[in-house]
Amino acid sequence: MINTLDLIQNLEKWEIALVCVDQTIETGTPMRRLLIYVLGALAAFEHELNRESVRDGMQKAKREGRPIGRPRRIIDIVRAQALIDAGTTMKSITDN
Repeated sequence: MINTLDLIQNLEKWEIALVCVDQTIETGTPMRRLLIYVLGALAAFEHELNRESVRDGMQKAKREGRPIGRPRRIIDIVRAQALIDAGTTMKSITDN
């Protein structure tokens, strides 16, 4: 959010108004700048809530002894090499 606010302040310094043509966002007036600041603050708040939720879920999983992350795959290297040597495409090897 700080980068967005810095960008808007720099644009103001250079007397440039930000106008989004496909949305009703504009920085030319104080009221519109306030709206952008509020929306940015809400986005940052939502991001922090999401991070906190993920962190809490990972801590709970650790306490319960559940693995975190993507499950490991057992790969038969000899079979995979044989398929490669036989001319099988990598996509069809990885799909199985």
